[in-house]
Amino acid sequence: MRTGADYARSLREIADALENEDRSRTQPDWSAPHPDTARVLDSRRATKEQLNYSVPQALDLKRRLFALNADQGSPGAGTLVASLLDTALRSLGYPPDPARLHQEH
Repeated sequence: MRTGADYARSLREIADALENEDRSRTQPDWSAPHPDTARVLDSRRATKEQLNYSVPQALDLKRRLFALNADQGSPGAGTLVASLLDTALRSLGYPPDPARLHQEH
């Protein structure tokens, strides 16, 4: 059964998502992850799962990801994909479950 604290936390998450969505329209760095996402991505304890999707070869995504990593020392393709997918899904109204986010860090 959910308590008042659970509902308050959920409402805070919704408010944060709306605030960040508003910021993303004016924020010059559109790729900056949500603060909760950044904490999970930075956590060594975060449980990982494989995410496999076929993408058009003409986009040359593998080569471009490797070049980005070599040029800028990015944290890796998995972290970049997770961050960008999370940002896109949040902007479309599909945020992660706050309870699961707080378990990971």
